[in-house]
Amino acid sequence: MIINIAIGSLMILLTTIIHSEGMMLAIRSTRAHMKRDVSPRKSTYLIALIILIMFLTTIVEIACWAVVFLFTGAIKGLEPTLYFTAVTYTSLGYGDIVLDSSRRILGAFAAANGILMFGWSTALIVAALQSIYRKD
Repeated sequence: MIINIAIGSLMILLTTIIHSEGMMLAIRSTRAHMKRDVSPRKSTYLIALIILIMFLTTIVEIACWAVVFLFTGAIKGLEPTLYFTAVTYTSLGYGDIVLDSSRRILGAFAAANGILMFGWSTALIVAALQSIYRKD
């Protein structure tokens, strides 16, 4: 159990770093445009760009978790592992694929991690919206 907690903690650290880099990319990609007078249409594109960058960041994080599940033997096969990880990370949790009891704490870590990262992405999107529409 201690090994699983250590793996889960390291994964949360890794995904936090990945998410931070994604956030910085989103901010850099839109900052110059936000300083200028932005039309409503361009505002929509800027928000869409932020959402796309953060979504792609989330896909990378899910892939990282999938690698952990695959290499720890928690799930067999790439497609089932990616599917389980996406369902868990988004907290959808269908339950049609379950982890072996020796690894199930990792699923809880992945779900908690996903909740935190989605909250962070939401905060970034709200901040961007406020920045854009504060100029009106």
